[in-house]
Amino acid sequence: MEHNPYAPPTAASEPSPDGELVFSPDGAVVVSSMATWMRVLSTVYYIGLALAFLFSVYALFTGQELLGVIVTFGVVAFAIATSALRNAGAEFERGVLGDDEFRLGNGFRQLRTYFVVLGIVSILQILIQGSGFILLMVK
Repeated sequence: MEHNPYAPPTAASEPSPDGELVFSPDGAVVVSSMATWMRVLSTVYYIGLALAFLFSVYALFTGQELLGVIVTFGVVAFAIATSALRNAGAEFERGVLGDDEFRLGNGFRQLRTYFVVLGIVSILQILIQGSGFILLMVK
């Protein structure tokens, strides 16, 4: 077997005799740092979501119902994605610190949810903006 210089530090480690996950100290620090940044990013997202929600309420009460409904849909979708991102970060850190494979797997499932919801919202946003542009060009 050839030496892979791009393999993570734990790839060359021998499996643990008691079946626990093997993380090098550097690997644990990297995953812990990533989890911290995921939680920080989700906190920033929550602040942005609160502001967007206030904007949608303002739009609903000022007679711009369509805009308010679209923004509210975006707020709900991004809230789901943000919750998944925050949970993924927490699960990654618990999995690494506790050598728990189930927690790591759950973290990856939460991260997948984040990317799927974010992808769907992005596609819908492109469609809405594209249709709005077409309507402007037709007028």
